[in-house]
Amino acid sequence: MLGVLFGALLYGSISDRYGRLKAIYIGLAFTIIAGCASSVATSVYMYAFLRLLVGINLGCSIALYVLSVEIVGATERHIMSVLGSVGFAIGIIVYAALGYFIRNWRILSMLTSASGFTFYAFHLVLVESPRWLLSHGHTARAEKVLRKIALGNGKHYPAHVSLKRPVSTKQATLLDVYGNALLLRWTLIQVYSWCVNSTVYYGLTLAAGDLVSSLYMGIALSGVIEIPAVVFTLYLVKRFGRRLPLCLCMLLGGTSCIAIYLIPVTGEPCI
Repeated sequence: MLGVLFGALLYGSISDRYGRLKAIYIGLAFTIIAGCASSVATSVYMYAFLRLLVGINLGCSIALYVLSVEIVGATERHIMSVLGSVGFAIGIIVYAALGYFIRNWRILSMLTSASGFTFYAFHLVLVESPRWLLSHGHTARAEKVLRKIALGNGKHYPAHVSLKRPVSTKQATLLDVYGNALLLRWTLIQVYSWCVNSTVYYGLTLAAGDLVSSLYMGIALSGVIEIPAVVFTLYLVKRFGRRLPLCLCMLLGGTSCIAIYLIPVTGEPCI
């Protein structure tokens, strides 16, 4: 996770400068290489270093998320931002199943790392973000992407529509956040929310093996329960927006985590 922290900053800048797809492809390539290399690590220090590299290059997932919401209209962004979690949940289920049948951790690590190569097959259908293309003056390529999207949706791209590059061409940087008090406050709130949710999420996932007698079943069930949760979240976001569901879910989740310590263990309360 330390690697992901640095990787998010690194690949956020790369995706803004060179495009979303390039950031994704570069990050995925180095993730596969570092992941496969960690499978044959000869010491714990070598393994830790290579996993750090995996985390850094997994920062490209930020570009993937941004791409997914930039290729759809404003009214559909909540769908793309939420449904991405379904793939994460399915990955947990599949990984638990593979771990059950493949007990050699080196083989398991090599197999799961190498599976990233399959993503490159999507190059045939993936398109660059038209918003990024337009903001960087690539109007012809942006129009080509929009025509491809319209064709895929069974729509006709209006011939009279002509894109123009925005008047302002100044590239925003991280320093711009510190120059705006309101933007800085919003950013810090989001950073805090991500930090808290990630800590609780991974803590519960790692502890899922204690729920049942089988470690693999516990991990798989933690992925299964995420799927209906994502569907329910999609409804909440569509019905009430983002802020209210976020606050209520964090409040409910935090209360539930605290309440766990009130459950008696061996006949006596934990606190």
